[in-house]
Amino acid sequence: MKILPQDTELEERRPGLQRLLLITVAIIVVSIWLLLTPGGLLGKADAVGYAVCHRIDLRSFHLGTRTLPLCSRCTGMYLGALFTMVAFVVCRGKAGIYPAKPIQYLLFGFAGLWVLDGLNS
Repeated sequence: MKILPQDTELEERRPGLQRLLLITVAIIVVSIWLLLTPGGLLGKADAVGYAVCHRIDLRSFHLGTRTLPLCSRCTGMYLGALFTMVAFVVCRGKAGIYPAKPIQYLLFGFAGLWVLDGLNS
């Protein structure tokens, strides 16, 4: 089948349209979230914290009399995940895109245990 110049131009424009649509939808979703969550930075952090953490007062960090959005356990878990992702990005150029297969299996195993622990709590 012969590809006409018009067909290739359409195929080249299609990813751009998809990207634009994705960005537009993301902006709409973030805007709605910003409008519907409580005001202020801590109010928005509380909205996220309620979704991912039990926020038991005895197990949470406090800033004066204010309970922070994540308990100490969740703070450690999410910071560990964040630092791991940052380390993968920083080390990507040195060792390749992904870690070696045995390390990938180990990391997926830990992630599975993390999910089980989250379901259990």
